[in-house]
Amino acid sequence: MRQTIDHRADRVPIDDQCAEMLSIITETEFDLQRRTASGQITPMQATDRRRRRHAILATLKWIQENRETVIEAHKMLRPAPEEMPDLDDVYHDESLTPDEE
Repeated sequence: MRQTIDHRADRVPIDDQCAEMLSIITETEFDLQRRTASGQITPMQATDRRRRRHAILATLKWIQENRETVIEAHKMLRPAPEEMPDLDDVYHDESLTPDEE
C-alpha cells in the first residue's frame, strides 16, 4: 500500500512503515480509547501504541533540538563526489564478460 503526503505542493510517496508511524503520532488519546472500547484494538495494543508514539515524538524532538548535529552527521555519512565511482566504469567494466554485464 502506497500513500502520499502533501508537502508544499509536492507529493512524497511513503511506505507502509512511515504510514504506520504517522498514524501512531497523529492518533489522539480519545481515538485510542474509542478503538479499545469498540474492540478494534486490545488494551495492550493501545498501550503499545502510546509507548511508540512517545518514542517517535521524543526522537523527533531530539532531531529538532540537534538539527545541526544531524545535518553534519548526514554529510559525514554521504560519500564526497570525488569518492563516488564513475557510473561508466561501473556499468562498462572491461573485466566482465558480455554475459555478466
